[in-house]
Amino acid sequence: MSFPFVFINLASIALLGLMFIFAFGRREVASTRSLCALMFFGLAWATGSFAELLAHGLAGKIFWRDFTQVGVFFVPPAALLFALSYSGLPPKRIRTTARILYSFQSIPVILIATDELHHFVRASCEIYYGPMGSATLAVKTTTLGTIFVSINFLLMAAALVVILLFFFRVASAMRSQIGAVVLGIAVPVVFAAFRVGFGESFAFGVPISCAFALGCALLLYGVYKLDFLSLEPIARDQAFDVIDEGIVIRSRDGKVVDINRAARRMLAPHLTLSDAENSSLKSEADAFLKENLDTLPGGTEPGGVDISLGKGGGKGLRYFNVKANWLDNAVGTRIGSVLVLRDITREVQLVEHLKRRAQRDGLTGLYNREALAELFESLAQLRQGPACLFIFDIDDFKAINDTYGHLAGDAILRAVCDRCGAAIRKDDIFSRIGGDEFVVFLPDIDRASAEDLARRLVKIVGGREFVADDGAIRATISLGAAMVDRSVDVEASLNEAIARADKALYQAKSEGKNRFVWEDLSDGRPADFRDKAQAPK
Repeated sequence: MSFPFVFINLASIALLGLMFIFAFGRREVASTRSLCALMFFGLAWATGSFAELLAHGLAGKIFWRDFTQVGVFFVPPAALLFALSYSGLPPKRIRTTARILYSFQSIPVILIATDELHHFVRASCEIYYGPMGSATLAVKTTTLGTIFVSINFLLMAAALVVILLFFFRVASAMRSQIGAVVLGIAVPVVFAAFRVGFGESFAFGVPISCAFALGCALLLYGVYKLDFLSLEPIARDQAFDVIDEGIVIRSRDGKVVDINRAARRMLAPHLTLSDAENSSLKSEADAFLKENLDTLPGGTEPGGVDISLGKGGGKGLRYFNVKANWLDNAVGTRIGSVLVLRDITREVQLVEHLKRRAQRDGLTGLYNREALAELFESLAQLRQGPACLFIFDIDDFKAINDTYGHLAGDAILRAVCDRCGAAIRKDDIFSRIGGDEFVVFLPDIDRASAEDLARRLVKIVGGREFVADDGAIRATISLGAAMVDRSVDVEASLNEAIARADKALYQAKSEGKNRFVWEDLSDGRPADFRDKAQAPK
């Protein structure tokens, strides 16, 4: 047997073994469990094939050929399970599929091992001498054996299709990594197809396990160059060290996978380790986040949740706004979560200071117009991004006072404030500027979110009755909305914003009340519950 031939086979075994060791060492990642099985069965296939080439005599070669069948029939289901797991199929379904596939594939393995007793699978066996002088076993299979082999190819082809579909569904930044996986599976599938089509003479008798070794080489390239089987590439696609917000990427079980510089800076005073101890920092951050943040409802709070931390290394209480969202792959399977932390200590201190100084409306407890103006200027300077201002009043409020009395009118005012105050975000500024007119200033909000909130305010007021001494009273509101973007217009003032929103409010009144309208009058729509919540006559 020539040296190149021996080298090819030994290289196959070495690469498969190396990939198995890597997969075994990364068992905490769901996909590597299937990959570990794939490499193990591939290693059995490669080892048995090489031993068959070294064996002398028909009996010895048959023995090792039977040994390779463990790999031959278990590699295809392992490849399919790996493809399904890597593309995001839930672990429970993976386990169910594994039980079915491995149980079925055990049937041909058992039949081959006992073929001398019944000859259900093999029609004949003889030694074939290849062009390089190597002696290998040529087996003629029965119809049943051909069916089992065909199923093998179907499973391998299915694995390739699953990975290819996943390849075209993910973001372009991830395709280089997945491309290595596609090639790693495609090479042995194509090689095996040609081997079946052209017989043992194809590729000068080189065993099919060598094709799996080439596939392993491609996977190893993905491991060391493309962070294959790691969550970091997905995280790095969304989180960058250059931004000021702290970003923490956590796996599905809550383990910290990645943490950017801003998050290290924010959390370091509350931990006992330096930023340089990155791996230990992740470990301690695990426990810290579980203690302080695991109660966050991931993805359920559009404005985030404010938390306070008192272990500031003598710096006093620190405040953070934390937005928790689930991190899903391209097929919608949950693979982890991303936490975005923003230090809002200065903002909280400023707001608290202003709140202490601000004058409150005696009836509703809301900010008055002077306090609104001060808070508007302070927050608009501090957060120079998209914001929104609502102005609304109670439809036909004079009729309510005239019909039910001023005490009932005051009760309606307080009830409307309570309902609307419960719906707006914690940092939004809610004020009464006179009579039944109210203003809500919403910092850091886009138009779509502001529209959702406006629709919700109209609905929660007009959708239910108010209980007063003289019985149930119906009331509705009309609302005008105007966007305020200080990054575009630094001179934008409260009075100017109120004037634009007030114009939209009057448009809402003219269109029938119980609705909201944008300042540009293009997106205002009547509430879909209007017929059920008419203002009192």
